[in-house]
Amino acid sequence: MRVTTILFTAKTYPIGYGNEDYNYRRSYQYVQGSSDLQSDNSLSNTLSTYVDFYTRRTNWPAPGTYHGTSFPQVGADRRKTRVTVQLPANENFDTTDSRNAGWTYDPVNHTISKEKNYPSNTYTSEGFYIRYNNQPTGTINSPVEVTFPIKWEYVNDDGSTDPASLEKSKSFARYSSFPAIPPTDRGITAYKNASPWYLTFDDREESTVHKYDISTTWGWNTGTPVTYPTLGQKKGRIFSILDTPEVDMEFMGYQIKYPNLTGKVVDASGTEQTIPVLDAAQKGRSFKQPTYRNKA
Repeated sequence: MRVTTILFTAKTYPIGYGNEDYNYRRSYQYVQGSSDLQSDNSLSNTLSTYVDFYTRRTNWPAPGTYHGTSFPQVGADRRKTRVTVQLPANENFDTTDSRNAGWTYDPVNHTISKEKNYPSNTYTSEGFYIRYNNQPTGTINSPVEVTFPIKWEYVNDDGSTDPASLEKSKSFARYSSFPAIPPTDRGITAYKNASPWYLTFDDREESTVHKYDISTTWGWNTGTPVTYPTLGQKKGRIFSILDTPEVDMEFMGYQIKYPNLTGKVVDASGTEQTIPVLDAAQKGRSFKQPTYRNKA
């Protein structure tokens, strides 16, 4: 009987990221006067914003570094990985928020952490919701940025961590506020477009028929925060449209078309409604398509 012994080495790889200084960044902008702010330059203490970051399996960091340089798709370790996020000193982490389930909060050191087993092929996004105490905001061009250092490391059976597996990165959240932008009434505009002309074959010398679409529109810029026009408030009225051909042409007739469009308004109680742009009495007055023919 012959016995063959084959020796092999199974390698595992840690969890972390490929950049120690940057992982992900979110930007939040709030209109001044909204409930998201307690003042023009400070977030509401009850506002929760999402902070997230990427996690992936990497090769082992080189000595003196805390990030991977390649990303294997195999090599899960039986040990759990502990991921820890350093929160700012003015954090107001809400442990009752169900969206923060799974995170362990340390109010003394201002950190959150969790331990989990990641699959071999790991490239995922994870995060949490954060509140602050009197967090300042900047402007659109110069927001205030909050930094969240992150670290990953294997947890040994005795509860200690494996220093060789330590990886680090940083996620960011930017906050800014800006003055409200009032809504703008853009007024009524008329458009005229030439439809493709066609020929009628009869005994007239000039038998080219020209068709034109004349449409009218009323524009409303909702501003920021969004403000819809008030129901029943008249913004303009069209009594007639005068279309004068530049050459001698014979008017043959016109056709009225009604587009079934809707728009949003606010009623007297402040409730938003979606209503037809034209009511029953106005239908048929939105598009007029005159037809002309060259005179012989």
